[in-house]
Amino acid sequence: MPGEGQRSAIAAARADAGFGDFYDRTATAAFSLALRITGDRERAARACEAAYVEAWNNRPGEGAPSESALLGMVRVQALAIGAIPPSTEREDGSYISPKQVRDVLDRQPPEVRRALELAYFGGLPVSEIAELLAVPAPSLRTAMRRALLELGELGRKGQGQDA
Repeated sequence: MPGEGQRSAIAAARADAGFGDFYDRTATAAFSLALRITGDRERAARACEAAYVEAWNNRPGEGAPSESALLGMVRVQALAIGAIPPSTEREDGSYISPKQVRDVLDRQPPEVRRALELAYFGGLPVSEIAELLAVPAPSLRTAMRRALLELGELGRKGQGQDA
């Protein structure tokens, strides 16, 4: 029967192997999310590296975190490194100013604003966002659509100056 030290070494080896498999399964999604947030490959790589180090250091027992937990860590790291805001210039040349976007988002209930952030930066589907926020998916979907339509209306009006 292996001694206590051997059991620890075996558990560590299994954890290392499991974390490698976890990395292989999640690296593409993690980098894609970080790149979408930062807009820069180098900053995205730094965000992923920091998130994986955090996941490694904070792993409970022998396992890796869930994929959604890792993506949450990537999102936090990418935002901390620096997000590039989404383009507000439309193909037809109209422009929605950052102030207009902030004003529309500020008028939304907190769960709708958070849902829009999770959808844009987290790439999460409405069903997962609704589950995370503990709200019904149909009403959340309607509220998010209303906010996006309001932003779209600003763009259609072609307002080029801050409101």
